[in-house]
Amino acid sequence: MNPVERPQTGIQPWAILILCRCVLFFCGKTPLTAVYALGTLLSMAAVGILLVPLLLCTRKLLLPCHLLYRFAGIYTAALLLSELYDLLSAQQSPNPSAVFVLMLLAVCYGLILPRRTTGRAAALLMLLTAAAMLVLLCSSISHGDPLLLYTPAPHTLAQCFWQAMEQNLPLVFLPLCMGSYPAALRRTWLLRILGSLPVFSLLIAAGAWCCGRLTQWEGSPFLLLIAQTQGNSAIRTDGFWAVLIPAAGVTAIVFCLQVAIGRTPEYLPSFGETLLPVGITAAIAILFIMENHPLWVSFVLLILCLGLLPLWARLHPQKEVRNEA
Repeated sequence: MNPVERPQTGIQPWAILILCRCVLFFCGKTPLTAVYALGTLLSMAAVGILLVPLLLCTRKLLLPCHLLYRFAGIYTAALLLSELYDLLSAQQSPNPSAVFVLMLLAVCYGLILPRRTTGRAAALLMLLTAAAMLVLLCSSISHGDPLLLYTPAPHTLAQCFWQAMEQNLPLVFLPLCMGSYPAALRRTWLLRILGSLPVFSLLIAAGAWCCGRLTQWEGSPFLLLIAQTQGNSAIRTDGFWAVLIPAAGVTAIVFCLQVAIGRTPEYLPSFGETLLPVGITAAIAILFIMENHPLWVSFVLLILCLGLLPLWARLHPQKEVRNEA
């Protein structure tokens, strides 16, 4: 049975992938500096180069290696879960372990719902996130100092580039989401996603604009940017982000595990059947929390899933047709 899903409608494919990318950005620990903004722009250029095989495809893309995508789903879900736990711990959230367990239960519940529910939830959360980002960018203009853009960065351009590339990891599922679209529509979605990525560089530049003098802090630099720009409404705004980020994280993890399970959209697992993939994800996430996760795995997955596999499918159209039949 073909594990490639039916095409989703509206902004759902874009929303799911960008929401996953947002969660990793929110949980990132790299200081918001001008060098980081430049490294993020360079990482987007690298992703654009990797996407060239997808742009060149002129027919329905049927991926030749679904096992790789299932591994990528488990790995990305574990990475998201570990990053969310680290964020809760760094922000001194009460009982982060209890929140960790509650997120796992929420993921189990999300997996037993129809798959289109994940897309709709992602679209709603992404619209809220985009509106909040726009307000944050506008607010940062009046609270910053252009001289702070020249503050010496604690990380080199190469380090910032690799960190940004790791945050692009959710884009490995782009061929899976776009594979069922016609070629013209697939190009449109690819350009939309690439056009959304520069927003992260703008947010990083806003952080350098507002927080360049701060060199030591605990937690997420993105949440520090919120605290610097919102003034008297910081408490209310922090509450909004404190709810939005875990909700976005759970939705992103559910999507990644749906890819890892690899069943048809019509199949709805029982709650008990979700315990095994969620348990494996939790175990890997705990290992990531205890030890630094291997960065090279993210880079290999990006190269394979965004570049080599689509190119392979492009160069072997006969095998593609046989698999489809």
